[in-house]
Amino acid sequence: MVMVVVMVWETRGQVNEVNSVGVRGSFITPTARWLLGIFQKYDGRSNESTPDLIRSSGYPAETHHVTTEDGYILELHRIPCGVQCVLTEEHRPRPVALLHHSYMMADAGYDVWLTNARGNTYSRNHVHLSPEDKEFWQFSWNEMAMYDVPAVIDYVLNVTRQEDLYYVGFSMGTTVFWAMMSERPEYANKIRFMVALGPVAHVQHIAGPLGYLAPFVSQIEITMNLLGKYELLSFGPVIDRLISTFCNEQLFTSAICQNILFLIWKFQKYDFGTLGNLRQYGSLSPPSYNLSRVTVPVALFWSDNDWLADPTDVLHLVGQLPHVVYSHRVEDSKFTHLDFVWALHADKLVYHDLLRVLAQY
Repeated sequence: MVMVVVMVWETRGQVNEVNSVGVRGSFITPTARWLLGIFQKYDGRSNESTPDLIRSSGYPAETHHVTTEDGYILELHRIPCGVQCVLTEEHRPRPVALLHHSYMMADAGYDVWLTNARGNTYSRNHVHLSPEDKEFWQFSWNEMAMYDVPAVIDYVLNVTRQEDLYYVGFSMGTTVFWAMMSERPEYANKIRFMVALGPVAHVQHIAGPLGYLAPFVSQIEITMNLLGKYELLSFGPVIDRLISTFCNEQLFTSAICQNILFLIWKFQKYDFGTLGNLRQYGSLSPPSYNLSRVTVPVALFWSDNDWLADPTDVLHLVGQLPHVVYSHRVEDSKFTHLDFVWALHADKLVYHDLLRVLAQY
């Protein structure tokens, strides 16, 4: 059995998310690598690529590439088995989290596939476009849902010769899953079970500072286009240093790093404006995604202190999903959105329970 982990974090220190309804393809957010160089002792391993980090921890690592229907070339990182395994033709495990959490899944016997959405550090290639081209950035999470995730699923199932897989998503990895199931419900037959960590769909109760920017998202898009900037906070030494300064978990500005992409509150498709919506959708407003089409069994893990996946919004999501089999509130009042990936005690609070639930399916 195979499990795909769709997470928005990379081990090279970037968070990569793209806003669907706000600025189309304009926001790519690097986060927190140089933070260690300013506030803490710098860890040189953060300069290593994801495969190198995996290998340096004693695990096997593979790099794969898949081309989407619209020409984006995505890079996948695979941990085919645990640190003690001897990989054979008969031994085909499954996949899950990032850093030490993905290692837990590999050690538990899963074939772990880590994905990289279009536009991030590892997926900046296209069959004929360059990241320097404006056209390269003309996408939203709708395109990720329509093309990226299906391409990854089909590729992984083909390589592993399996009929279905487990999908574990974190943050926007959950968002694109809901959207994919809404627009391509036939993929339900290829998903055995879905786990959502810090699930995001509606963000009406978002508590971070960027929630105040929602009314101005159109002006932000116009400004970015006038400046010829299609990638906000693109990865580089200067921006990396600035982001690391303001992404410290102890600073109030860390909220910006957590929710810079979610500048709108409706779980809907990209808003092209009145005339554009008429041409694209046949309606004045963009349609909402249909969450009733998410028919696969789903487990949700959420926390009270999550500024992005607010408990009220998560419970609203639970009411809209037709097949929620498990909803777990993390038993730590200080557990934040980033803690699903970074917290040292996430194994005890989240991942042991996650493994237990997966074993039932």
